[in-house]
Amino acid sequence: MTTCDVDVVVKFGGSAITKKDTFETLDIEGLNYAVDLIDCCHRNKLTCVIVHGAGSFGHHQAKEYKVNNGWTGMSENKIKHVKKGFYLTRQSVTKLHQTVLSALLDKDIPAVGLSACGIWKTLDGKVISHDLNPIVEIIKNGFIPLLHGDCIFDDNKGCSILSGDTIIQKMSESFNVKRIVFLTSVEGIFNKSPTECSDAVLIKHIHVDRNGLIVCDPDSEQNKNVCVKQGDEGTDNSTHRFHKGLESVTEDQKSELGSELGNEGRNDVDIETKLNDKDVTGGMLLKLQCAFDIVKINEGRTKVFVSQVGSDHSKAICLHGHCDQECNKCGTEILYSSDQMGT
Repeated sequence: MTTCDVDVVVKFGGSAITKKDTFETLDIEGLNYAVDLIDCCHRNKLTCVIVHGAGSFGHHQAKEYKVNNGWTGMSENKIKHVKKGFYLTRQSVTKLHQTVLSALLDKDIPAVGLSACGIWKTLDGKVISHDLNPIVEIIKNGFIPLLHGDCIFDDNKGCSILSGDTIIQKMSESFNVKRIVFLTSVEGIFNKSPTECSDAVLIKHIHVDRNGLIVCDPDSEQNKNVCVKQGDEGTDNSTHRFHKGLESVTEDQKSELGSELGNEGRNDVDIETKLNDKDVTGGMLLKLQCAFDIVKINEGRTKVFVSQVGSDHSKAICLHGHCDQECNKCGTEILYSSDQMGT
């Protein structure tokens, strides 16, 4: 595969362009802001790739029909049921895809839509084959690729759901990407939900080591022993934590490990995420894990940000890779730490 240089990959998060709790409902203001941002990048001659989430499109059907569980080994009726969910989910998410594409084209932005179904394949949910060449060809010919999360085929389960965040991660492994910006409905990653808690604090920097694990920044009081919740999800039905020196663990796993996760003699950083009850792609947990992996694999060469759609700082980040450090609401940056801080 021929690699290519990309100035910025922009993820239109589902919470940024749809009303996630209302079935198949656009957030028109958020979508217009996101499109204006791409228009600005294009006018400044940046090489862009866009990936959008599904939000209230697709997730509801995928959840109802349990598409991500696949159909292998089921009875004929259950296979038929899941396959119906597969095509209904695709119908919904491609409806959003065409809406996003139309909004871009209305601004004379030369976007070309791409879907992963039939091209990407997983084994038990893990990507085992994919083709990025169409993206390269689109960029080489002066267009902007527009991709989305999708229903794809799985060699063991029959089918699975591919997240747009996973697509971004695979691109970052093969392309020379300067920066990746995840657009959400809030300013970035918070220590608690800003929609529920008035004392929520924006976490400006999260440091990740060479193993893709969170480390403490001894120079930042904000990042010591911080517990970060996803700021733009809804229902609390799944809680996860990341620990320094450990892979992500659930609350049940934490209980089983007991004293092994004790803080004595350690300087742990926890990130707590909440998963919306309609989200089938891992929500903020997967977004963070993908961000950590991108930073780790590229050793910080690719900058990764989480920023609010429609904000001035999201424009500065997309155009220049940074924003005014004096700004109190400039989003969250995931940083690579070559040193083992906090050990």
